[in-house]
Amino acid sequence: MIFKLPGETLLRLCEIISEAQRAFTASPTVLRFENALLAEGVCTLTAIGTHLVANEKRGFSAIKELVEDLATVFDLYIQGIYPRPECLGDEVEGEKGLNAADATWLLIMLEAIGVQVDPSRLVEALVTHIGDRKLLTGTEFDILHYKHTLGKRRIQLNADRTFLEGPVTQKTFKDSIGNRYTVCSRGDLPYSLEISGPKYREPKPQEAVTCDLCGMLYVTNHPGDARRHKTTHDRVVRRLNPKPSARLQKRVVTGITGELVGPDAPLWMHGEVYERAAAFRREFGYDFIQWPGGSSTRAPSDWRGHLFAGPGGEIAGACAFMHTTSRKAEGEWSLQWIWIAPRFRRMGLLETRWADFQQRYGDFDLEKPLSEAMVNFLWKHGSEAQRASLPVF
Repeated sequence: MIFKLPGETLLRLCEIISEAQRAFTASPTVLRFENALLAEGVCTLTAIGTHLVANEKRGFSAIKELVEDLATVFDLYIQGIYPRPECLGDEVEGEKGLNAADATWLLIMLEAIGVQVDPSRLVEALVTHIGDRKLLTGTEFDILHYKHTLGKRRIQLNADRTFLEGPVTQKTFKDSIGNRYTVCSRGDLPYSLEISGPKYREPKPQEAVTCDLCGMLYVTNHPGDARRHKTTHDRVVRRLNPKPSARLQKRVVTGITGELVGPDAPLWMHGEVYERAAAFRREFGYDFIQWPGGSSTRAPSDWRGHLFAGPGGEIAGACAFMHTTSRKAEGEWSLQWIWIAPRFRRMGLLETRWADFQQRYGDFDLEKPLSEAMVNFLWKHGSEAQRASLPVF
C-alpha cells in the first residue's frame, strides 16, 4: 500500500516512531471514546486526536495534530458532525469527523504504521454489527479481515516534496513489537517511510493459468482463487471418476426406471444431472448448460433427465429430454444431450436404455449438431425418422 502525504506530516510521523514505545493499557478515557463511538456511530477528528494522545505520548503527543492529514491521506470521507439541536431550525456548530467504520479503519492503519493504539475492541464490536451482510464498504472489508491482516501489511508513505537537496541516506530500524522501518532522506528531510509488519512476507509471484483438467482460469498463489479452483477441480474429478453412489444404487434396485429424473425426483438427482450437463457443455464447447434444474431447484415439468448407473453403482453419465412444440403442434420430446464419463464409454450404457427411451418418449427428435459417435449409434439403433436426417460420414 502506497500513500502520498505532506512532507511536514511525514517528518513529524518519523519523529514519533523513532522514539521508543511505551507500555500502555486501556484507560477509562480510551474506553469512554470507544463506547461513545459505538453508541453514536460517528465521532469528530478532535475526539480521535484526544483518544490517540491517551496512549501515544511520543513526539510530545504530536499525533493529535496529524489526524486530519492522515485521514485525508488514507482517502477517508471527512464529513460534518453536528450535535442534535434541541428544536428543529436551531443553529448548531459542527466539526469535521468520521463515521464509526472509517474512524476504526483509521486506527487500524495508524496501528499498522507503528502508532500506539489498540483498535481491537472496536473491531470486535463492529464485526458483530456487520453480521452476515453480503455487501461491505472498503473500510468494513478491512475491519472484517483485521485479525487476518494484523502485522502482515507493508505500507509506504511518500512525501509530496518535488525537490530536496543534500545527500541521500537510508536508515533502518525495528520497534519493540517487530515492525521494520526504512526511512529514506535527503539531507535532514525524509521523503519516504516504509513500514513492514512483523508477520509481513514478500508475496509469491502470481500468474493466470488454465487448468488442463477442469478448464478453470485462475491466479496462482491467490488464496481465494485456490479455494475456487479446488472446488471446481474436485467437481470435475467426481464427474470423470465417479465413486459408487449408494443413493443411486437404492433407486435402481428395480431397474432403469429408478434412473428417471422427473419433477418429483429428489433434488440431489436434479443436481447430478446438472453436473453432467455442465460436463457436456465444457467438452463440446456449448454456450450454456442445457438443464434448468440443480441441487436446490427441480427442473420444470417439460424436462426429463436420466442418470446412468455404471457397473459398480457409479453415476456414469446422464441425458436430458425436453418437450417442445417447435416442429409439431401437439408437441414432441427432444433429446438435448447425452454425456457419459470417458471410462464408461463404449460399454453399452446407452444401447441398454434406448428401447426404454423410445417407449417413454416415442419417436423423439435429437438436438443438433450430433457427434460422429452419436450419428453412428443412430444408424444402428435409431428409428427411421431419426435416421432420415443423418449425415453420412
